[in-house]
Amino acid sequence: SDLEICKAISKLYANCAFLFFSAGGHLVMHAAEQLAGTPQVPFFVAPMYPVVSMTHPATHKRSRRGLLAENPTVEMMDSLSVERHVPANCPPVFLMNCDDDPVVDPRNAILLDSALTSKHIPHQYEHYRTGGHGFGVSEKKTTKEAIGWKEQFLKWLEKLVHNQL
Repeated sequence: SDLEICKAISKLYANCAFLFFSAGGHLVMHAAEQLAGTPQVPFFVAPMYPVVSMTHPATHKRSRRGLLAENPTVEMMDSLSVERHVPANCPPVFLMNCDDDPVVDPRNAILLDSALTSKHIPHQYEHYRTGGHGFGVSEKKTTKEAIGWKEQFLKWLEKLVHNQL
């Protein structure tokens, strides 16, 4: 499974970190939650315009179907709603999304930001009005506003590396 791959990578490399986009953002948060408190915990995770909840009305239904099939139980949906399982020892998180994302409802990131804040997890939430979905680091696929996430991420990472979060 993808989680097993994350665990294997974490065992091989000290201080590894994960930055993934969209459904991959769900994977890295799930990995962070599952690996918290173990020697394999990532140094940080960065879910970018992530799929977060499997239970909220903002659920990305295609991701839920892909993970849990057509008729998942409430328990199954809850188990993969990462906003509901943030551990107190979660690694630091850099989170980003755009209000005009046509694929993943922006409320997913808001749910995660709220969960991280309530657990006092060091994190930064970069929230842009425009930018869409699927742009990663491509200036051609997004707006001038949203492509600024890269600089914000590097500033955040520098603070994290120097224990200033």
